Amino acid sequence: MQWVSRLTAQGLTGAGFADATTTIRGTAAIWCAVLILVIAGAPFASDYAPSVVAELTDGVAGLFSVVAIFTYVGPGWTEYQRGLAGAGAALT
Repeated sequence: MQWVSRLTAQGLTGAGFADATTTIRGTAAIWCAVLILVIAGAPFASDYAPSVVAELTDGVAGLFSVVAIFTYVGPGWTEYQRGLAGAGAALT
C-alpha cells in the first residue's frame, strides 16, 4: 500500500501506474483469494482434524514470507522503481 500511495502522490496515473503496480496488485489479489480459502476451510477442518487448522496457519505464514520476498526483491521492486523514475521521483 505504501508503494501505491507514493506513486499516486508523485502523480503517476494511467498506463504508467498500471505498469508500476502490476506485481503489487497481483500479489494483493492472490492473498485475498488465499485468505478467503483458508477462512472458508478452517471451520470444516476444525470439525474433523484440529491439527489441520494449525497446519493451515503455518502454511499461510510461510507463503506470506515467500510472497513478500518475491514482491520486494523481485519484479515488484523493479516495477516500483521504474514508476518512480517515470514520475520524476528520486529512486529510494
